[in-house]
Amino acid sequence: MKETLDVMDVPWIPQASFLFLDAIVQPALKVFEYGSGGSTIYFARKSCKLVAIEHDRDWFEAVQAKLQSYSISGVDLRFVPPEEQNIGTDNSDPAHYYEPPCTGNYQRYVSTIDEFRQASFDIILVDGTARPSCLQHAFLRVKPGGYLILDNSERPYYLAQVEHPLKRWERYTFWGHGPINPYMWECTIWKRP
Repeated sequence: MKETLDVMDVPWIPQASFLFLDAIVQPALKVFEYGSGGSTIYFARKSCKLVAIEHDRDWFEAVQAKLQSYSISGVDLRFVPPEEQNIGTDNSDPAHYYEPPCTGNYQRYVSTIDEFRQASFDIILVDGTARPSCLQHAFLRVKPGGYLILDNSERPYYLAQVEHPLKRWERYTFWGHGPINPYMWECTIWKRP
């Protein structure tokens, strides 16, 4: 009998980018996610070694419940809410750790990845909040030959002020529909040399 999947079983990225991702994912890959959800379930069911952080308590609890419903353990799923004081209010500036309509900052959320040594992860998925800040912290944590994924890369402010080495990385850009939205959007995947 074929298993039925729901939208919480797959990453919420355009279909073409998911097919690309699915071709490279294998058990034991080390994955870090900014933002949790369908991708968390997907990576966990593929037996990846996974760290996922989430800023929204209700969504964190929903993902945690979904993992439990599948009897999946071993996922390092962390709730990291915003802090009280804003550092700045320019959501394109990685130094501001800001994402509207937040009234605080996401520095602790973004900096969670700094607990890990450089070149620790095979895949880093940036699909949460304060994405310019997440990107700035993620570059050095991608292993050579590993992948950095930015969902909604059509939003120009995500890359506008980010100082990055991505010009030297292989770039794959995908545009299309995904599992939840009625509109099309973009996802970009970079491969570190």
